[in-house]
Amino acid sequence: MRHQVSGLKLNRDTNHRKQLVKTMVSQLVLQGSMVTTEAKAKLIRNVTQKLLVKAKENTLHIRRQLIAQLGNPQAVKQMMDHIAPKLADAPGGFVTMVRQGTRRGDNTMMIKLELPVVKELIQEQAQKAKEEKKIAKKPVKKTDKAESKKK
Repeated sequence: MRHQVSGLKLNRDTNHRKQLVKTMVSQLVLQGSMVTTEAKAKLIRNVTQKLLVKAKENTLHIRRQLIAQLGNPQAVKQMMDHIAPKLADAPGGFVTMVRQGTRRGDNTMMIKLELPVVKELIQEQAQKAKEEKKIAKKPVKKTDKAESKKK
């Protein structure tokens, strides 16, 4: 009997399920959104929100705990340095779920998980990159010396 046992099994053994969760949470934090099945989305949303609440307390101890849980230092850095400070005032609800419709092959409901804060960060980084390209591509003004050499 499964009395008071939380979590979904997802028809996988324990190690496979743990690795699946680690990978999907890391990718959600790094990319900002992902499309997956409804059962996986519910599991990933819960795990991600718990980790983000933990990441709000920006200490070395918490950082090490998150690295141990996720196994991805880049995702932890993104989470603690960029995402958690923007979520400091929010009590919860960091991950949004949007239904995408059913998958054609097996009629499974597909869900898009989004971290709106990460999308904003990606857009800001894209804007900075565009501005840097504009600065780098500034046209060089011709001087009188250059024109006199051509003649």
